[in-house]
Amino acid sequence: MFRNFVLFLSVFITSIFFAQEGTKPLSSNLNYIYKNLRSVSLNPKTDVQQQKTSAGSSLSIPFIEDFSYSPVNNYPDQNRWEDSLVYVNSGMATAPPSIGVATFDGLNKHGYPYKPTLTNLTLSNPADTLTSKPINLHTVGSQTLLTTDNIAISFYYQARGKGDNPELNDSLILDFYKPLAHADSAWSRVWFKQGSTSSNTNDSAFKRAFVKITDTAYLHDGFRFRFRNWASVTGNFDHWHIDYIFLNKDRGNDSIRDTIINDITFCDIPTSFLKDYSEMPLQQYQPSEMAKSLSVKIRNNSADQPNMFYKYKVYDNSGNQIFSEYTGGSYNINPFRKNTFSPPNYGYQNYQPHAFPNIKDTFIVNQTMSSRFKIKHFIYLDANQSSSSDTIRGNDTVIQYQNFRNFYAFDDGSAEAGYYVNAIGAKMAVKIKLNKPDTLYGLRIYFDPVGNVSSISNTATTIYNFSINVWGQDNNGAPDGLNNILKDNLVHHPIYIQDGFKEVPEFKLKQPFLLQAGTYFIGIQQASSILTVGFDRNYNHKSSLYFDSGSGWTQSNEDGSIMINPLFGTYLPIVGINEIGSSPISKNFFVYPNPSTERFTIVSAKLQNSSYQLFNSVGQLVKEEIIDNTEQVVSVSNFLPGIYILILKNNGHAVQQQKIIVQH
Repeated sequence: MFRNFVLFLSVFITSIFFAQEGTKPLSSNLNYIYKNLRSVSLNPKTDVQQQKTSAGSSLSIPFIEDFSYSPVNNYPDQNRWEDSLVYVNSGMATAPPSIGVATFDGLNKHGYPYKPTLTNLTLSNPADTLTSKPINLHTVGSQTLLTTDNIAISFYYQARGKGDNPELNDSLILDFYKPLAHADSAWSRVWFKQGSTSSNTNDSAFKRAFVKITDTAYLHDGFRFRFRNWASVTGNFDHWHIDYIFLNKDRGNDSIRDTIINDITFCDIPTSFLKDYSEMPLQQYQPSEMAKSLSVKIRNNSADQPNMFYKYKVYDNSGNQIFSEYTGGSYNINPFRKNTFSPPNYGYQNYQPHAFPNIKDTFIVNQTMSSRFKIKHFIYLDANQSSSSDTIRGNDTVIQYQNFRNFYAFDDGSAEAGYYVNAIGAKMAVKIKLNKPDTLYGLRIYFDPVGNVSSISNTATTIYNFSINVWGQDNNGAPDGLNNILKDNLVHHPIYIQDGFKEVPEFKLKQPFLLQAGTYFIGIQQASSILTVGFDRNYNHKSSLYFDSGSGWTQSNEDGSIMINPLFGTYLPIVGINEIGSSPISKNFFVYPNPSTERFTIVSAKLQNSSYQLFNSVGQLVKEEIIDNTEQVVSVSNFLPGIYILILKNNGHAVQQQKIIVQH
């Protein structure tokens, strides 16, 4: 694992002579810290991350959990689990049995280290726990359970995945709880797994654990089980991933057929509908930006070969289905593997209409439509679109979103690692293409929080210096080192995030910068410190990431996508106002972002007697104000989504007009 800080220092010193790019574990979980990275249903204003055991009867067996709700909640289901310390996600594991895993690491429920000030980085300490709610192991219906009823729990686990490898002194542990025992002896360790000295870079398989319950002390109402890990508690280290937990009776042996056999499942969120990005500004979209097909991972966890169906539907921002649906028809799906001890024999579904479905030609995107599309993917086992014979129904539907906001992005919205370039003054940039002139006004950058993170309310900040830059393209398609179009004055940005659930981290230019249509490389140049930026390992856009550690620009060799998002706001030409053509004032207004969600900003010179009017699509005046600031913020949070007309005035005369798109 990466916690050997002395080794990192030696790498850093060596980098003075052999500077290069690299990735490393983050010190925190950006998906908890940055509000816009959280799963869609998680509300930071509530105490959802501090769930308590609710009163009521115990759960009954079978107990089944596969964390398939990971796209909409990063915390364990409060109906099954007592605590919320683990990270439920669909990106950290490699080839999980089904979509969604519970990840154990060295971070607390807020995404910060348990002990950030610990100086001995080689120690392992107790970290995360995942405790079931009380379960009735005394009776099932009218049957009294006995040890001869072959009660057992099975689960799948993986070390490292796309994260950090647990070492020998790190471990994953399973405990059982005796309801009638004295508190000091109620919990007993029944299974554990140590980490290893191997980096596990070539080991992507989940292993299966099977534990029988043979002690009558557990066969009471109020039985519980829990997973816990020992890890370095100074950062996002020592990852274990758990999936497919199954507790039930009548489990006589440890064969694969004893497991949840009738289950076809999605294993990941399908890829972006865009060819070169995960998101892009709506005003820059052209039909050529759309990918030809998706990549969908579907897995059969049974030993049989059932016939299955696949389809997807697309909805606009108002919930309207925008075309009938894509139907991939039916086809047999082979078992992912023949038995639990052999390597994958067949792998994911490889039938092209299921594995690589075409993107419908009728999926049209333009500025009069929604800028947020909801795509629902379905798999089922019969022509009636039912999966009644499928054991876990939750993993048969996956929802993804295709957004068109005011920035270019390459990542899937998760950060499994941190990206860095080991050189003072190093540069990193992403490659984007403008299909028409547009205004760059800053960057969204998901820096790994630095500084004193001993408490969420800590007010300390650490300042790191970097400049925002734009480079043109040379004849070989790389950044033109001699053509630095924009060199922002050195800026001081607080990279340390002072508390959880922050808004989008935006670093703005001092003045918006108009770029003509073309290809650009937009990024940052470090000053005196090595900066770490969030890195997504699930979407691979390394062909759009370049770095310069002092010896010229090089395309990245790291599989994944850096979380640097160039921000754009359209500066549209004047439409329909005669006096604008000769007015020099019209060039003094810039408006961003457009489209807008909660607000937009009017940037102007210090003009006297300036104002604006905002009209809705039927010509009604909905807002009017004096412009008394060089950056006038206009709130549209209470406006209905749609197209509005902004009129900018000086001395009572209209000098600029443009469309404003409001979306929520």
